[in-house]
Amino acid sequence: MSGIGWKPGVLCLVAFLAVARGAQSQSTSCVASPGTKPTLIALPERPNVLLVLLDDVGVDLPAVYAEGTKPAKTPVITSLAEQGVLFRNAWATPGCSPTRAMILTGRYPFRTGIGRAITYSNSPVEVPVDEYTIADSVRAAGYRAAIVGKWHLGSAAISGATHALQLGFEHHRGSVENLPNEDGVNAYYHWDKDSDGAIARCDNYATTEQVNDALDQIAAWGDQPWFLWLAFNAPHAPYHVPPALLQPYTLPVDPLDDIPTAGRAMLAAVDKELGRLLHDMDPVVRARTYVIVAGDNGTSSELVLAPFLKGKAKASPYEGGVNVPLIVTGPGVAQDEECDAPVSLVDLFATIAELANSKASAAIDSESLVPYFSDPALPPIRPWVYTEAFGPNGLTPTYPDDRRAVRDARYKLIVWQKGQPQLEQEFYDLWLDPWERSPLPLANLTEEQQAAYDHSFAVMSEMRAWWTAR
Repeated sequence: MSGIGWKPGVLCLVAFLAVARGAQSQSTSCVASPGTKPTLIALPERPNVLLVLLDDVGVDLPAVYAEGTKPAKTPVITSLAEQGVLFRNAWATPGCSPTRAMILTGRYPFRTGIGRAITYSNSPVEVPVDEYTIADSVRAAGYRAAIVGKWHLGSAAISGATHALQLGFEHHRGSVENLPNEDGVNAYYHWDKDSDGAIARCDNYATTEQVNDALDQIAAWGDQPWFLWLAFNAPHAPYHVPPALLQPYTLPVDPLDDIPTAGRAMLAAVDKELGRLLHDMDPVVRARTYVIVAGDNGTSSELVLAPFLKGKAKASPYEGGVNVPLIVTGPGVAQDEECDAPVSLVDLFATIAELANSKASAAIDSESLVPYFSDPALPPIRPWVYTEAFGPNGLTPTYPDDRRAVRDARYKLIVWQKGQPQLEQEFYDLWLDPWERSPLPLANLTEEQQAAYDHSFAVMSEMRAWWTAR
């Protein structure tokens, strides 16, 4: 596996195409390319799909990416990358709930109204229960579907703890949102666990409990095909000292005295428990399972170390906030390969649906990544990727907090909407400036840069038009 931090890939500047699709939305959609792309691998009949979502993990934290100066010790994730394809330029949103909603629906946040983290106890907004979800899609193809771990998409005042079940999952076992900061360092050891709508205190370490629940669920399904979403809380705050058997770090008595190491120890514990999950699965079941590992957004500012910048980490539209790990392994997937093409976690909907051979979908923004599995060097399926963050949550034409970004294989445009008609823009050459330290002067662009900017701004403007016309 290469240790190169940024690989440019192929510069692809093409005009966007607006296509009207989907029963749930009357708006048009910028899509990466027309037509149906061939699946280049022979999919096994009815394989399983395990989606592992890491919380607050950008490309700086897993050791296999070799982009951070002090990555966490994650040999299991490294092993998965060596057995599969590592996506170098995968984008999430800057925040956890918007990314989860995007994976769930295959639709950008502006279509669901989830642009920032949902506070379960008092949010007036949640993912609408009439959204068609990836759980609905795979179950329509005869699959079982469950989620273990953090949900973070519902509101106590609306659907309550049964929200995941109302959105198509047969079971949810885990937390309804982040583990409570008011419990401090003990929150991962003493937390409220939702079991299909019944919430009770759990005194088992959260990361361990989630893997126990995942193993129990997989065993209960037997030889039926399944999709399991395993959403770890770690290494999201509150920062703490994980059990010594799960991680190799030496931490101070108060982990808040060394938060960067505490966070890495928490991710190392996730890695260890992920290894237990894969090892303890029935070998026949494991051989039929695609494993997808991804981060929900960039690393928290409390954990990032140079050359990553604290002000350009989680919650920001910079690469430190949206460039996340994405690793896939499974039957027919190329081994020890990297894919440089720009991709988005919104694409996981179409990818999982294709693996399950499901034809049912309303995921108008999602493109299947399956063609990359056997040929990671394919030209980009998407000529660009898009991300956004906004608040407060809900479907309105304008937001006081509005951050959007679009990039192709090389160039990136960030737009900050800070009240009408003010518009702030930053335009970067990611090949020459991967840390986004010096935006290109818009008044002095080369012909190539101008073409890239014009295309990016056109995509952004089109997105904005659909957004404000909702």
